[in-house]
Amino acid sequence: AVPLIDMAQKALRPAHGLLRTLGLSGFLDSVDASENAAKNLRKTEIGYVGRLKEETKARVKAGDMTPSQLGDIIRTFGDSYTAHDEYKVATSLVGSGMGTGTLILWLAALLASRRDIQAKAQAAIEAEYGSETPDPLDTDHVEYIQALGLEAGRYFASTRLGFARETTEDVIVDGVTIPAGTITMHNTYSINRDPARYDHVDEFAPERWMDGRYGCVDSKTPRVGVPHLNNGVGRRYCLGVPCTSFYCSPHKLNADMNLRRK
Repeated sequence: AVPLIDMAQKALRPAHGLLRTLGLSGFLDSVDASENAAKNLRKTEIGYVGRLKEETKARVKAGDMTPSQLGDIIRTFGDSYTAHDEYKVATSLVGSGMGTGTLILWLAALLASRRDIQAKAQAAIEAEYGSETPDPLDTDHVEYIQALGLEAGRYFASTRLGFARETTEDVIVDGVTIPAGTITMHNTYSINRDPARYDHVDEFAPERWMDGRYGCVDSKTPRVGVPHLNNGVGRRYCLGVPCTSFYCSPHKLNADMNLRRK
């Protein structure tokens, strides 16, 4: 549909003035309004990303070691990126942050309606820290908090469809041949509710990630592969994994980045 609409508006563009005189330019006027809105949004985004990038670089140069995705990348790769590369990385991480924020927002809303889960989380934190104030960057010490993050990632797929990938060789999946060079996308939402992988798929159950369980509430299964595909997998997985899944401390991100580079 998108290519057809694009062709139609380009074909009608030379007659825009005449159509406006006849009161028939509504389609093209709406296209222009949408394009202008998109340009303004992009301008705002570029301005924000530019400030974020420069302010983070200044903090890192001054010795700030606060864990952050962009800060960790700057510390790891230094000045090896071009200015254009820095913009691309910063823009990607802003998108990652929005995904993380969406997931946390949905989780907070669920917790507001599930006092039982709140009580379990509070009890688990107190059992680990007692009367001490928990370190917000040390989330991998409390199993229930880890489980909350993992289950939120599975249950609230912030990106319903995974990012496009291109096959590098011919492959057969369930009898269907997918030739090399094919653009494919996986359905994150459906995969994260696959009954072959999880039980009680429509229930929010942090317990499925505790006491030796790995996806199933009623049984213990071996830890094979990744818990869910909300963050992607492989070399192209989301750098927000430490923020969205809670099973890895942000302090470990530098090590992950070095492994990815190798």
